[in-house]
Amino acid sequence: MMQRLVACGVAGAAKLCVPHGLAIAGLFLLWIVELCVLIYTAVRLVYFLPAVVVAEKRIGLGRSWSLGGGNFWRIFVVCLASLVPVAIIIGIVSHLTVDPVVKAQLLALPKPPGGHHVPFQARLATFHAQLSIWPLVLAINAVQRIVFSGLTTGAIGAAYKAVTTTKE
Repeated sequence: MMQRLVACGVAGAAKLCVPHGLAIAGLFLLWIVELCVLIYTAVRLVYFLPAVVVAEKRIGLGRSWSLGGGNFWRIFVVCLASLVPVAIIIGIVSHLTVDPVVKAQLLALPKPPGGHHVPFQARLATFHAQLSIWPLVLAINAVQRIVFSGLTTGAIGAAYKAVTTTKE
């Protein structure tokens, strides 16, 4: 109970001291900083982990972290450069093959008196449209996963080899 009163008092005092727009800007800036720290930590901890597990036969988060040191921007750019074009191509293929079927199913729905679909009916129609082309959706997702996995694994292996041969 006391903690709640203190929190309310602090929040009330902050409301008096900090303008609303400045508080929103501060929270947005804090969110951006948290996102950057999360991405940095994830890239440094996880990127080299598969190579460390395979090559060194142990799960070494510390080793993965140390191998990623000084290589964050290189890793980040390689991931973006190799995965974003594939994601765009898969998105285009999906847009050209799956979306027309889903849109046709939605257009075939009878219009209610207000002229708008009830969200549940629209979602159900979308689900039924996707079920009719489920093999195509699965094939697109399978190709996407295989290509992403191959590109990522190849990049990790090459980066691990480059980093370990120069440092050891």
